[in-house]
Amino acid sequence: MHGVILSIITLSALAAEPVQVRAILEAPETPFHRTARFTVEVEAPKEFKVRIADLEGGFEGLDVREETFESLSLDDTRQLLRQSWTLDPEKIKLYRIPPVEVTWGEAEGATTPPMAFRVRGLTEAERTAAERFVDITTPPPLSTARDTVLRWGAGLGVAGLALAALLWVVLRKKVEPAAPPVKPWEVAEKRLAELGRRNLPEKGVYGQYYVDLSSILRYYLEDRFDLHAPDLTTPELLRAVVERKVLSDPHQEFLAQFLRHCDYVKFAQYKPSSVEMEGGFKTVRQFVCDTVPKPASESETEAA
Repeated sequence: MHGVILSIITLSALAAEPVQVRAILEAPETPFHRTARFTVEVEAPKEFKVRIADLEGGFEGLDVREETFESLSLDDTRQLLRQSWTLDPEKIKLYRIPPVEVTWGEAEGATTPPMAFRVRGLTEAERTAAERFVDITTPPPLSTARDTVLRWGAGLGVAGLALAALLWVVLRKKVEPAAPPVKPWEVAEKRLAELGRRNLPEKGVYGQYYVDLSSILRYYLEDRFDLHAPDLTTPELLRAVVERKVLSDPHQEFLAQFLRHCDYVKFAQYKPSSVEMEGGFKTVRQFVCDTVPKPASESETEAA
């Protein structure tokens, strides 16, 4: 982490049994493409019913990527409650974290102090890395609603085909061979072709172009490697790729550079050149080609 802001409130409950309320902010300053984490911890006797106020809608300008709650036993008499929010900033600015009310018993409680963290621009080294990135690929924009409809439609279509096939077997004793399922790399290639036909680099529409390009890659990663890529932040996705060990080191490095380049365009208002946009398209396509499963015989030859 890049530093931690910690606030501790210790209140006496029944004199000999203190309640500790801790507000923890990680980190007080972060570059735009990283998330921050805000946590409220309460240490109290087990017989206390502790309530941590809901902050839904309280993080103005921040996207709550994840909210978690833990209840831990410290010993026979004390408990630790931990409520955490993972926050994804959308702009370079100072963000404020509102106070959180914590209550226990009938009338006792405490309120955490307001906090703040600053989202900064890139350092010279980070900017150099982002600006020299010139290769990647893209997916046409498919909204969540459209994807859901397509997937439900596909599911219903499969069920209908299965029923028709069964009737055909019973009545005709003959079944036509089913069409092979569309492979993830085939879907990605089709989406890339659609994006290419829209000529967004020539029109200077770089924001939407990078949204669509990163979406294509994320959906490909989801379908090819069973990663929930569309729903993860850049740090979360890169961490998942490393933990799952689904990509080689060069492909991991490419993915990290590409996603951060997209974040740079999205959050730091960086204006890429048409050469960068076209180069990104080519390298994403190359990434898809490189990660298509190889036939068993070819893999065995390389291993030998």
